Amino acid sequence: MSSAPLALKIKHKSGQHILKEDALSLKSKLSELRAHLTKLTQIEEAHLQIRSGFPPTVIQSNGEEVLENLGIKNGDTLFVEEVREVNRVPSGMEVSSEPSGMEVSREPQHHVREETQEQRGGVLLRRVVPSDNSCLFTSIGFVLNGKVDTSVGSFMRQIIAEAISSDKEQYCDAILGKPNSEYVTWIQKAESWGGAIELSILANFYGMEIAVIDTMNQIINRFGEDMGFPHRVYLIFDGIHYDPLYWEPSDVSSKPNSEYVTWIQKAESWGGAIELSILANFYGMEIAVIDTMNQIINRFGEDMGFPHRVYLIFDGIHYDPLYWEPSDSLPSFFVSMQEMLFPRKFSFNKYE
Repeated sequence: MSSAPLALKIKHKSGQHILKEDALSLKSKLSELRAHLTKLTQIEEAHLQIRSGFPPTVIQSNGEEVLENLGIKNGDTLFVEEVREVNRVPSGMEVSSEPSGMEVSREPQHHVREETQEQRGGVLLRRVVPSDNSCLFTSIGFVLNGKVDTSVGSFMRQIIAEAISSDKEQYCDAILGKPNSEYVTWIQKAESWGGAIELSILANFYGMEIAVIDTMNQIINRFGEDMGFPHRVYLIFDGIHYDPLYWEPSDVSSKPNSEYVTWIQKAESWGGAIELSILANFYGMEIAVIDTMNQIINRFGEDMGFPHRVYLIFDGIHYDPLYWEPSDSLPSFFVSMQEMLFPRKFSFNKYE
């Protein structure tokens, strides 16, 4: 029996895509996946490098290994980079132990961006993460890996504990507010919050600047700013809770106005966040899009005071409408379906 088709989220310097090919499955070889990625990203196969997992690490293989044996799963996010010979990691060699998941000479990965809003079109989004005392670590994990994974907190706490315990001069009692050994024990507890000290350590560990937008004090605190890191990520902080910010690229805004007007009228052009925002305002209604792949509900026109709301469902590739069929017997049915389809609570993004 043939394996089910594989669907993967692909992130590279030109944006993000969904790769879903009937010819690809978990039983396919890495060389087959690389061929599809070359076609998708326009990166020559000889210079194409793939990262996966958390922290994102280079997939080392001769190309003949089966995808499932490399730890790739359906729905995973892969980071595709163009690496020239001077930077490329030769087959069989270990990845440098310099800042994990990042190397200075590599292209931006996932939500780690070099481009500015003027250079690339799209929408800046806030991803809501759980308020569980590890929101800082979960947020950093998201900008690195593209997933809300609450398990990364223990890994990052260990990184911080090792950094603090190994440099008692820098992390003295006056800086920490408590004895070094006591702080090392404290930060490894799940109920301990992270802050400026943890952000500074993680910025250096991952080799990237972390900019924190503090909405309470109306200031942006930048960690690792003076280290010359080529990448910057953004978090937002309300005085209690951290969430990650990420740039959702769109082919729409990256085109000149006249070119876009022509492009959007073509039958093969996909709609997205910008089109949904325009249509919500034109029709005077909120549009709520249930994104089943990312387990999130994106709401367009929510703050406009529209009297009506409609629902769409989106699987990463395709949109379908949802509608309510009145019936005395339906409420319990929908509750059951909700529990089956959406076992985890959705978080919300707002678009004005």
